[in-house]
Parts: sequence; C-alpha cells; structure tokens
Amino acid sequence: MSKAQSTYGTVMRNLLRWKNNLRYKRQIASNIADSDFREKLVDYNQQRQLGCDSTVCHIPMRSLYFGFDGIVTACCFNRNFVLGKFPENSIEEIIHGEKRKSLQKYLSDTDFSHGCQFCKDMIASGDYMSTGARFADIFPDKGDLPSEMIFELDNTCNLKCEMCNAKFSSAHNNGIRVTAPYDSEDFIDQLKPFIPHLTETKFLGGEPFLSDIYPKIWETIIEFNPECKIRVQTNGTILNDKIKEILLRGNFQIGLSIDTLNPAHYEKIRTGAKIEKTLENIEFFNYICQKNNSLASISVCPMKENRFDIPEIVDFCNRKDIYIFFNNVSTEGFSLEELSEQELKELAIFYSKNIHYGKNPVCKNNKNALLCLTNHVKHILEKKKSVNYMNEIIPYTRIEFMQKVFEITSNQPEIKIDEGMFGLIPEKFNVKRRTIEKMKFMHISEFISMSKEEQMDFIRTNFITSQNDKI
Repeated sequence: MSKAQSTYGTVMRNLLRWKNNLRYKRQIASNIADSDFREKLVDYNQQRQLGCDSTVCHIPMRSLYFGFDGIVTACCFNRNFVLGKFPENSIEEIIHGEKRKSLQKYLSDTDFSHGCQFCKDMIASGDYMSTGARFADIFPDKGDLPSEMIFELDNTCNLKCEMCNAKFSSAHNNGIRVTAPYDSEDFIDQLKPFIPHLTETKFLGGEPFLSDIYPKIWETIIEFNPECKIRVQTNGTILNDKIKEILLRGNFQIGLSIDTLNPAHYEKIRTGAKIEKTLENIEFFNYICQKNNSLASISVCPMKENRFDIPEIVDFCNRKDIYIFFNNVSTEGFSLEELSEQELKELAIFYSKNIHYGKNPVCKNNKNALLCLTNHVKHILEKKKSVNYMNEIIPYTRIEFMQKVFEITSNQPEIKIDEGMFGLIPEKFNVKRRTIEKMKFMHISEFISMSKEEQMDFIRTNFITSQNDKI
C-alpha cells in the first residue's frame, strides 16, 4: 500500500468516525440510568475504530467461539450464554439458530446482562482496549454467517503457569487433557462449508502448537481459504521444523503470552519456560507476521508479582514493532485487585510516569494499552475507597426483591417464575449494598433451576438475613 493510499484511508476512516459519532452518540446510551457508566459507554464508543455504532457489540452475528467440552458461544469472554453444544448440535444448527440473534438483540439494546458482564466491567473501568466487543468492529457483516471463528479445543500445554489451572493447561493435571469432542473428522467436515466465508480465525490453548486437532484445521483453512488470517496465541516456547513449515504456508499471525522480561519473574510465572529461548523464538514468529504484512503481538497478564515490570516490556515491544495487549487477571493470589489502596496509588503513579508517546501505529497502540491499564488500576483504587459504602447495611423488602426478579426476567420469556418461591423470603430483611448490586447481575435461570432446598440455601448465603440478625 502506498503512502498516498494509506493517508486517504486514514482520512476516510476519520470522516466516517466523525459521522458515526454525530449520528449514534446519544442513541448508544439512551437507556442507561447509571450516569457514570453512561459517560464511559459514550466515551468507549467514540473511540471505536469507526466511532459510535448502532450496537455496542457485533460479536453475536460476526463471531463464533468453540470452547472446551463442545460448548459453543459467541465469544470467549461470554461463556455463559450457550448457543449450542457439539456434537449434539451441528455447526449449521448453531449458526442459524435463534440464540445468536437474541443475544445480538440484547446487545443492540445495550443490555449486558446475558453473560456480557466482562466487557461492561472493562468499559466501566476505562480499560477500553481490554474490551472484547471492540474486536468484532473490524469484521465484515455477512448476515447469519460468522466472519470470525475462535477455537479453544485443546488444553494440552507444556507449561504450568502459576496463575493458570487444569482447565486451561494439562500440565496442571499431570498431563491429562480435557475431553475433546472435536477430535473426529466430522468436526472438520462440518467446518468446511463455512471456512470460505471467514476473514479471521483464532486458536487458543493450552499451547496450540502441541495440539493434534489444530494442524488439521489449519490445513483445511489453507486449502479452502488461504487468505484467511490464522491467529495463534502461543506461549512462544514451542518451535520446530514441522511448525515452521506450516507457518510458512499459511496466513499466520502470532500472538505471544509473555508477562515479563525479568528472567526470575518470567521463569516463576511461566513455570517450565526459559526467557532466553522464548526471546529467540520471537524472532522467527515476528518474521512470519512480517511476511504476511502484519505484526506480532504480546499479551501480558499484569499481576502483583510482575506489575512493576510492565513498562520494560512495553518499551521492548516498541523497539521490536510488536503490539502489546493486557489481560485482566482475576485468579486469587495474583489479581491487582488484592493490592492495598496505597499500593494501587503507587502503581497508578508509576504507570502514568512511564506512558511514552510515539508517532508510529505500534507506539500509539502500546501507549493506549498502558493508558487503559492505568485507568483500570485507578478504577480498582476507587472501588477500594468505596468499600465502606458498599458494605453499608440497608433495609430491603420482599416486594422489592420480587420487582427485581421480574425486571431481570422480563426479557427472558422462556423463563416461568414460580411465585411460590417468594415464600422463602422474609417480608423484611437487612442486606449489604454490595449484595443488591450483585442481584442486578444474577442469572435468574440458574436460581430457578435449583431445588427448593438449594434455593433457600442460596438466598440464606447470598442475600437474606433476618432484620433482627447481624450480617
């Protein structure tokens, strides 16, 4: 692409962004009562690639995620709103099913309550670059057909990363992988009619380069849609002649999971890896991306242990022309949310002092990534400060509880409420404010599916205390 073509494309995108922001700015958050979140939502939408859109997220109709145990959802950030299960449901049934359309309708109404809490939290924190919804903005609209497919089929892995678990790494389970219903040739055959329509695919693990099923899918993509991007998220430790051979033939783009360049920290976090070998492999992965007119990326898990190593790896990515992205870590013992107010304040100041500005696209991306991470740290700090407010004990009534349940289920006509269940709830009770907030996001279908004994235990444990009792 010539410089003139690039400049023209940039100008046209900016004009379209301006037009979309003018057209959709008010519409996108018109039904949001929370003024703080409404402000963040408008800000997020104005920063999307083409500005504000008629829907906060296009993922349901543009993407499809195949997860462990045959579960199929719209994306890997929402594993609760299940579209179907393979092989009980065929891929064609799932793609043309009504559930995809219903989730798209919810998101078009700015309703995040159907498993989309992660993206809502990221928008609320100001960490826009960690918001999964934004990735679908670049994919073309192909009607019912997805233009992206994400595969997380196999947890085979050679590393025992300390923040990971047996679900995502077989190394945490003595090398035993999860049940994989995708191993049959039938899965590949069912994919074939849809592969020619794909713009992009993503492969997660485990470690993708140790998977038996992924190379079969890669060969199918190369045969039926050689222009399709094949994004592989790897820990960067596995590279041999067989892998190099297929990487050289396909339109591969490589994302690496590296959390620090500090050798001691790296080898402790990524148990079983050596930083020198990983850095050596990066050179070949970077070459593959450049061959395919792209750039490699590095995904970092900011945690308590490596939090002060972040600016160094950002600088490394700037020097190597590698995009950087940050993942939110919620694992107990590692999450930044476990830091004290003073530690969070110091970390926010440290990041702010190390946000460097650059003119090329990589440096701009990496600056924004660190800026978003800084916003996320500040958001955690504000939540810490409000802990006393959230722990405030306030009175609540059975009627208010019933109103909340019916409000949650009003857009879920398939759910039938047994009014008898409300007999389990006292007419008046005390509850922490944080519990009321939790109620806003509870998935009522899970509650209704419980036995009466389970419902009572759930209420007693999570919500209800007698007005005479102390919490």
